[in-house]
Amino acid sequence: MWGLFGTCISNHELRQLNAQRAQILANLGDFGQNDPTKFKLMKLPSKYDHELRWRYYQPPGVLTQERAYHGHQGPGYQSTMMTPEEGEYLYRIKLVKVGEQVILFYTGANRSSYWPIKDPFVARLLYDHWDELEFEHAEEGRIQEVDADATFDLVRIVAPLALLRQLGDDKRLEDHQLLWIRRGADAAFKKQDALNANRMAP
Repeated sequence: MWGLFGTCISNHELRQLNAQRAQILANLGDFGQNDPTKFKLMKLPSKYDHELRWRYYQPPGVLTQERAYHGHQGPGYQSTMMTPEEGEYLYRIKLVKVGEQVILFYTGANRSSYWPIKDPFVARLLYDHWDELEFEHAEEGRIQEVDADATFDLVRIVAPLALLRQLGDDKRLEDHQLLWIRRGADAAFKKQDALNANRMAP
């Protein structure tokens, strides 16, 4: 049931995002004469609670990988590989609460995903304490350029240890990462993976 419901809501979110694209670009302009061979990212303001938005430029011909690390699902990550057409896109992360279910929607590069937050404590952190979380992302209103053979962070959301203690979590010993989305050249991710594997080798 949630799968069908989530798909319908997710498609609605994507349609909304596409409808907003022309208006946002008209208000803010495009990336201008910046280097077309690089990834570009700019954080956008949002008037809605529980929402983050970015403008993103995809350079031509780059096999791109995107990794999403979900703190509510334990270690590991979800990976998607793509070669989007060159051009500008809008990215959005938005939390929606229906009854007791909190769902995180992620739209961008003409695709959308949704992740039900099954851990009640993590859902409470994200939805009820959004303004108390720590967010790491590109500076709002400023263009960030990244080489086409590198990786970059779209966003990292962390619950600080002080907040965890305040809410009665005595098990964790450090800040808890709730979500971390990275993007960049597939070759750069593979290079990083190889370096990490060598560090862990006996």
